[in-house]
Amino acid sequence: MIKRLFAPIYRHVLRAPVWLAVWAWVSVTTFNTACADPVYQLTQKYFPQTDRLGVFEGEPLAASVYAGERLLGYVFRTTDITPIPAYSGKPITLLVGIGLDGRISGLEITQHSEPILAAGVSEKDLKRYVHQYQGVSVRERVKLGGAQREGYVTIDGITGATITAMVMNATVMKAIRKVAESRGIPSPGAESGAAAQSVMPAEVQADRQATPAW
Repeated sequence: MIKRLFAPIYRHVLRAPVWLAVWAWVSVTTFNTACADPVYQLTQKYFPQTDRLGVFEGEPLAASVYAGERLLGYVFRTTDITPIPAYSGKPITLLVGIGLDGRISGLEITQHSEPILAAGVSEKDLKRYVHQYQGVSVRERVKLGGAQREGYVTIDGITGATITAMVMNATVMKAIRKVAESRGIPSPGAESGAAAQSVMPAEVQADRQATPAW
């Protein structure tokens, strides 16, 4: 009689380790999957405090970045927003992070089809170029090369890859502007409230009209 009364309890106790093992396996698998996700890995570089990344959603597409329940900013792929064809005829994909202060917290090229080796340009050269945008505000105006000019952020171009540099400049600045406007991200220090824009110096325009050296 006693054995029959306690039989259900015995069964639950015996099953508990199985459910605990399943729960542990699911948790570890989920954690490992998140860690293996290159988007999440780059997001952690852009936002060291993050512990959670939302899904890519909204218009334009962007994913919310959190630390607990606190929103830190957003990450997005430029090809989802401004797929401008580069020298190869295909757009360059960059994963960009933007903080709530309206500044770029990080960016990396995740895919491109540019014939860089043929022009003597290395992947390191491309990384050096895009990393100059870190800290740039959505309200700042960016120009490629030339003398320093008041009210502009000057970015060094890529020798032998002028068109590629111009396309990435336009791609990044137009994309962060669209994300910032859609998410209501403030832009501290913007006195005029002018929209961010990429500016092509006259010498670069002339170079593009001539026979291009991408």
